[in-house]
Amino acid sequence: MNRSKTSLFLMELIIAILFFSLSCAVCIQLFFKAHHVSRKSEDLSSAVLWCENVAELFRGCDGDMAEMTALLEDTDHFRITTDADDEFSIFFDEDWNPITEASHVTYEIQCEIYDKDDFQTAVITALDGSEELYSLTSEIFQGK
Repeated sequence: MNRSKTSLFLMELIIAILFFSLSCAVCIQLFFKAHHVSRKSEDLSSAVLWCENVAELFRGCDGDMAEMTALLEDTDHFRITTDADDEFSIFFDEDWNPITEASHVTYEIQCEIYDKDDFQTAVITALDGSEELYSLTSEIFQGK
């Protein structure tokens, strides 16, 4: 009789440990998913902020690419590449801090400016590697 009570107690203990293990696994997955969603949200917020900053720079400089890049380069915090007369890129590390060296590039803001009719348009895109995080279009009326 005593032996059956002991085996029943051990069976209950094993079931309780199994239930606790499954609960821990689910909680760990939830914490990981919450961290991932939080990081994606931080990246999107930073991408929107930097795209808006470049759009304001575009409007403040009246679309003058040389003036825009000169203002950014004067701060000594940015590494800027100009691929053409109408396009430039700004590079950032994993915490969205502007960087000056070529290593540790995680994020990039690309700005492409083109003229169409009486408007000058800037297409500003935030990239995480090759994945687009956010894109913004800004226009200036250049009419006569």
